[in-house]
Amino acid sequence: MKFSIIILSHNRPFFLSQAVSSANRQTVQADDILIVDSGALMGECYKYCLNSHTRMVCTGETDELRKSVHMPSWVLNKFTGLLFGEWIVTLCDDDLLLPFFLESLANYVSPTIHPSCFYTGQFRTRCDEFGGNQQLLASIPADRIRGAGDMCHIIDGLQFVFNRPMWTELCNIHSGCPVPEGMEYSRYADGVFMERAVAISKAIPVPGFNCVNRRTPVSKFLGP
Repeated sequence: MKFSIIILSHNRPFFLSQAVSSANRQTVQADDILIVDSGALMGECYKYCLNSHTRMVCTGETDELRKSVHMPSWVLNKFTGLLFGEWIVTLCDDDLLLPFFLESLANYVSPTIHPSCFYTGQFRTRCDEFGGNQQLLASIPADRIRGAGDMCHIIDGLQFVFNRPMWTELCNIHSGCPVPEGMEYSRYADGVFMERAVAISKAIPVPGFNCVNRRTPVSKFLGP
């Protein structure tokens, strides 16, 4: 079972270093980790603990990116096709994977050529400016199969895992942009993407809480 993790960041190196550490410290290792930093702080690459299975793309603030309303959507649409794994995990820089995230998934997913997707439980917390969790705001269990009309604003991209046939089919249906980039979608583009996915294949729950969604303040570089 091969997992890829794509990590999205824009000018938030302190939080990015924490997110990358959570991806590298899995009890079941990812076969491929791709960090996409679309900001201007490319000189901070040394912080991200790059190794043999971790790659980094520093796009900088390109004209193409400036035209995109929703940076995470642009990153996923442009770079997901570069991943090696059969199963794809998305991680924003201000969220964390708990150490057993991939192990939990590995116990449920199986090789398949069909579009398929899973979702896991998550904690939502409020954090201080250093990323430290201060208060548990909510918890969302993965408790039942979810289908169309049951994903947007309930589950987010952090919890959602899909396979390559799913991505390929959505690319074909949505002209190469499975995740919408338009202004009208900017606040809930991941929800729209997941609704598109479960229209093809219902999301199967992976029990337990396996990740942390951090409600962080505006991030900045906070030093080494």
